[in-house]
Amino acid sequence: MATVRKCTTRPSGLERRQQIENMRAAALALIKARPQWITISGRRCPTYEGDGLRIIHYTPFQGLHLSQPSMPALAAGSSDQEKFRAATLFQRFKQPGSGLNIWSGGKKVLNIVWDGDGEIEVVSFKRGDWERKLA
Repeated sequence: MATVRKCTTRPSGLERRQQIENMRAAALALIKARPQWITISGRRCPTYEGDGLRIIHYTPFQGLHLSQPSMPALAAGSSDQEKFRAATLFQRFKQPGSGLNIWSGGKKVLNIVWDGDGEIEVVSFKRGDWERKLA
C-alpha cells in the first residue's frame, strides 16, 4: 500500500512579510471602521473588539514607547519571551513608530511593531482560525 504524504510549502520571507502587512492593514481597517478607545497608562489608544478579536493599535502619539513598562509588550501577564523580545526591540529601534496587538480567545496571537521607515518586527505570532477573520 502506498504512503500518501501531505506536501506543504512554507512561505518565503517575502511572502511572510506580505502576509503580516496584509494582517496589519486589515486590522487597522477594522479599527478605522469601528473605532473604540481604551486608556493605557493615561493614554488613549484606538481599539477594535468584535468577532472574537481584540485589537489595540498604538503610535508614538500615545507615548507608549518600549522604554516604558506600560507598553503592551511589557504589561503584566506578558511571557518572559515577550519581555525579552521587547527589550531586544528597544535596543534595535529605540522608539518604534507604532505597534499592533491582537488577541483571540483571550490569548495574544499577534504582536508587531514598525518604525517610520516601514520596517516591521514580529514580536510574537501564533497561527490560528483568527487569521480568517482578518481576510
